[in-house]
Amino acid sequence: MKDKKKPKYTSMIRQITTLFVVGVIMVGTIVAVVQYDISIRTVNDQLTDSAYKTALDITSYLDHFPARDWLLSYWYEHYDELDIDYDTRHEIDDAVAVKSRELVRERPDFLINYATPEELDAMPPEDQKLYAEIVYSWLIVELDDHQADYGIDYIFGIVTEPPYNKGFALFSGVAAEDISTSSTERFFPIGTPLTAGGEQQEGVSLAIDGKPQLVRNSNHEYMDYYYPISRVDGKDYVLGITRSLAKYNEQVMERTLKLTVMSMFFVAAMAVFCLLLVYTSIVQPLRTIQKTIREYTVTKDSRAVEKNLSEVHSINEIGILSDDITDLSKELDDYAVRISEAASQEERITTELGLASRIQRGMVPREFPRYPDRKDFSAYGTMDMAREVGGDFFDFYLIDDDHLCMMIADVSGKGIPAALFMVAATIIIANNTLEGKSPAEALESANNTICSRNQGEMFVTVWLGILELSTGRLTAVNAGHENPIVMQPGGIFDMVRDSHGPMAGAMEDTEYNEYEMQLEPGARLFLYTDGLPEATDADNRMFGMDRTLIELNRLRGASDEEVLEGMKKAVAGFVKDAEQFDDLTMLCVTYAGPDESAQ
Repeated sequence: MKDKKKPKYTSMIRQITTLFVVGVIMVGTIVAVVQYDISIRTVNDQLTDSAYKTALDITSYLDHFPARDWLLSYWYEHYDELDIDYDTRHEIDDAVAVKSRELVRERPDFLINYATPEELDAMPPEDQKLYAEIVYSWLIVELDDHQADYGIDYIFGIVTEPPYNKGFALFSGVAAEDISTSSTERFFPIGTPLTAGGEQQEGVSLAIDGKPQLVRNSNHEYMDYYYPISRVDGKDYVLGITRSLAKYNEQVMERTLKLTVMSMFFVAAMAVFCLLLVYTSIVQPLRTIQKTIREYTVTKDSRAVEKNLSEVHSINEIGILSDDITDLSKELDDYAVRISEAASQEERITTELGLASRIQRGMVPREFPRYPDRKDFSAYGTMDMAREVGGDFFDFYLIDDDHLCMMIADVSGKGIPAALFMVAATIIIANNTLEGKSPAEALESANNTICSRNQGEMFVTVWLGILELSTGRLTAVNAGHENPIVMQPGGIFDMVRDSHGPMAGAMEDTEYNEYEMQLEPGARLFLYTDGLPEATDADNRMFGMDRTLIELNRLRGASDEEVLEGMKKAVAGFVKDAEQFDDLTMLCVTYAGPDESAQ
């Protein structure tokens, strides 16, 4: 058998260091993920608040004009007629100022900021156009200021309708560096057709439903915010604010990286401190204990163990372990002395058990044929004990030339007590039969004798039979034993359900009923103890009587010895590696018929 290969060991401090390194990496990863998520949420909240305030400013500015909805509708319907100056700055001589003076010259009481839809509807078309251009230019300036002040990339108004995938640019802020009526790369001149992607379409829809919120585009480069302005003639007017996320993404990554590095550095410092603590308080004491144990396996000196482990000053479980090992080494020294004494005693017990086993086996027939000169019968028996000594017994002997006594018994119990009880019981029964008593008389007398001296309260099951060899008449009695099995000539083995009496030793003054059976020449009698049907395999299944009869009938043409050997093989094949819990004893007797020469 090959020795089991020992595993490859490694240092405990190395294992703990590996765990700490993994822990630092895991903490860093978790901090990075959590911090990134927090930073993204913070940026979203800040951008949302800023966009919301900007949207309120712009819509409030438009709400100052009583003719707000009139203006929105006019700009949408007459966008191609308007003369728009995107670079206006409200200077005294700019185009907007000229238009304003022209509009109020003939209407000294007309207030542009407070014009109502009714007043505007009463004006001629050319004055309506001037009013719409003036207010539009003012709005552009307001948008430009917000765009410059809040770092907005795009601020614009659109006209759209369900399903909001297409729009119409109504107004747009202009960056300071792009103020030019000919440059439209960074703003949307009025009338520019717009197409919305999936994210923009969703944002517009949410805004119109009263739930404005930030919407990131698919590559997370820009963030849009949409806010409802008004609904006029079935058209939805929406304010849009767009910011580039590049600088915010950089800030998020920079903050995340910074906090992650700081966290990992802090955790690594704590890990180093913990490793030093573990090494001084755990690893070093354990190494001292390990070295002491190895030395003890060689020296077996408990005093050296006590001296070495006294250097371990831990006040935790390691200190307790050190004390326990010191106590254990002392106990092992004491145990070595006791085991030496016990070994000699065990050797003596083993010798005595072996002697008892040989004595018990010597009490049953061992050499076959037992009566080689007899032609009228043959017999063969076996007894396999579960321990050194057992509680089973079998015997067959001639009472006289014409009467063969057969007996099989099983004591309640195992070991030497059962064997001693069996010896006493069977000797008493045998003596009674040799005195000429019938099976019932022999068993009744033996039962009273056993009960009067049965201080151990043991009992024995017995089947006892006397065969008259000249006639084949069998007289038998059963004291709580297994049913005998008989095969008549030309037939098969079958169980005889005989009358059972109480077990011997159980109760005094018990009467036993005899029964008779006629064995024809060639008949066979099979006797056994309960170790045969109750033999159990690893799955707790028993051999059973059905299997017993099947195996016997498979062997019915064999000799007495072959029958018993075949039954033992059948039982062994059934139980396989399961432990034998009970003695297995069998006796097979063949009646050949009267022997004229013997008579």
